[in-house]
Amino acid sequence: MPPPLANKINTKDNKEIKNKDGNKTVQSLLAPKKDQQIANQGNPPPKRDKRTFSDVSEESLEGIDLMSIHSDLKDKKKSLQDTVKKSDLDNLVKQKDLKDLVTTIVSKLLSTLKESITEEFNTKLRERTGKLKDEIDALNIDNENFKERLRTKDRQIEELQEKVADCNHRSIDALKSANYNEQYSRKHNIRMVNFPEKRNENLRDVFVKMVKKDLNVEIEPSDVIAIHRIPGKEGNIKPVIAKVRNTEIKIKIMRNKKGLKNDIKFHDDITQRNLGLLARLNTNVMLNNAWFYNCSVYGKLKDKTHSNEDIEKLWQDEWGNTCIFSHCNNKSAGVSVMFNKGLDFKIHDSKIDQKGRFIVLDLSLYEQRLTFVTVYGFNTDEPSLFSDILHNISCYTNTSILMCGDWNVVQDFHMDTYNILHNRNLNSRNKIEEISQTFELLDPWRTCHPDDKKFTWRQTSPIKQSRLDYFLVSEDLFSLMKNAKIIPGYKTDHSAIVFTFSASLDKRVRDIGSLIHSC
Repeated sequence: MPPPLANKINTKDNKEIKNKDGNKTVQSLLAPKKDQQIANQGNPPPKRDKRTFSDVSEESLEGIDLMSIHSDLKDKKKSLQDTVKKSDLDNLVKQKDLKDLVTTIVSKLLSTLKESITEEFNTKLRERTGKLKDEIDALNIDNENFKERLRTKDRQIEELQEKVADCNHRSIDALKSANYNEQYSRKHNIRMVNFPEKRNENLRDVFVKMVKKDLNVEIEPSDVIAIHRIPGKEGNIKPVIAKVRNTEIKIKIMRNKKGLKNDIKFHDDITQRNLGLLARLNTNVMLNNAWFYNCSVYGKLKDKTHSNEDIEKLWQDEWGNTCIFSHCNNKSAGVSVMFNKGLDFKIHDSKIDQKGRFIVLDLSLYEQRLTFVTVYGFNTDEPSLFSDILHNISCYTNTSILMCGDWNVVQDFHMDTYNILHNRNLNSRNKIEEISQTFELLDPWRTCHPDDKKFTWRQTSPIKQSRLDYFLVSEDLFSLMKNAKIIPGYKTDHSAIVFTFSASLDKRVRDIGSLIHSC
């Protein structure tokens, strides 16, 4: 039979259990108490008689040593502080497991939070995106409405511009008609300056006597329909206006006005507009003189007028818009490009020959980019001129090309000449053909009139004719052509050539106008 548990415990050596550091462990501290409890289980304590409250109080007060208890508690506290450490807890609960547990919990919390935030964000994003799409759709609708209204306004503006242009033309025509009618109403009028002024004068009788006596023209008082003075400069004799019966009487009087005496002068009664025109023409260096006759104003050009730097500004002012010149001297050569008023154009670059032989322009006409060339060729065979032109055209990348001028070279000797014996300037012709083939250019007049013979230069004695002036245009410009014509020139041995074409802009066809070359 095994010994009792209490005896077994008592027989054991009560050795203190220490850890590796030599400190008492929890097991060593609790072991004596545990052993005592086991021993007591084998020998239960004897029963005591019940004590009264007074007995307990007396024993408690007599047997308690307070200082000793306090000291024991202090020792126990100190021993416990030295005994319980983090390393002991690590043995009870593994740190890695705790970390994994915390990590898992935090990850789940973060995942749940992320899903919640993402869902809420996506919901709000969808709501906001939907609102923005609705707003964009509304803006697109408004934008289309504004575009349509803008197109309507553009059409209205274009119509108004056409009406304004038409009104402008009509007003100009009305002014011309009014001036003509006013001048015609003065057709039989004679304006007299320094005509003697007297009190209670009879102007009709005095005028008739003067015409008969000084001018030897027989007229009757009835031939003078009206005569009166008009306001003049203060302090001077007032002018006199006399209206005669017909043009024949007026012409007789005006042809003999040199016989007038006493500084009296007779003039045509001219309107203010015609007087201004006469003044401008008399200061024009291109005219020898200007005069008025039978309700019209006339001017006589000088025999020859050549371009030079001195006359350049005058011509540009009279033309009223941009002009580009290439001068040589006042005896030979010289070309120019003159842009009409109202033409929508922009010059990007230019190459101007200093010898007055060509101008090459890189420009835009109503947003259509093209290369424009005007030429004045040599009378002799000079292919180098056309080589220079070819080089300058090649400097630009424009596919639309328009060339014109007095080439002094025919393209087809049999079709473009009359009574010309020799086929001249062959090298220049070959170089022109090279330009045409390189840029695929067409002669618009010859293309439209393949079998016709018409000439732009002529000589009267002996009669010789050639078509030396022509256009060369790219195929795209030829497709926009409205007409190509040869029309008479003025005071020159050359005819004028005309090429009219249109350009498409914003689905509206606009007439660019006529390009006219005349030498």
